[in-house]
Amino acid sequence: MDFLVFLSVFSLKKMKPLLTVRKLSSCLYVHQETIYKMVKNGEIPYIRIGRIGIKFRKEEIDQWLDQGSKKKSEITELLPKFDLSIDSYDKMFLKGRSVLNSKKKRWNYGIGTVYLRKTKGGKGHWYIDYRNEKGIRI
Repeated sequence: MDFLVFLSVFSLKKMKPLLTVRKLSSCLYVHQETIYKMVKNGEIPYIRIGRIGIKFRKEEIDQWLDQGSKKKSEITELLPKFDLSIDSYDKMFLKGRSVLNSKKKRWNYGIGTVYLRKTKGGKGHWYIDYRNEKGIRI
């Protein structure tokens, strides 16, 4: 047996199986197109094998996932804390006018109004009052 043939047979036995795009997408619970986009953007470690296609080493994917989860927790600690209650969200993004009192809350928008009213039992009920372009209730 030739020495190079021996080495290649030895390395093939030692080599761990590679993941396909289909297998990886099912493991990560994402669409195959998402995997292809991540490869294209260089977001995920991969191996391109000639005309065979794109493959992934399980160990590299595990490391990549571990690094991503660590980065995520570090980044969230650095981000400022925001008050994202419905009132502050409304003021920041929707630019609606709000009327707030103990029994009802009302947010006015160009297309209508959203109400939150409390019943006698104390439960909150949401109501939406739509208006068309002429300002008539729908």
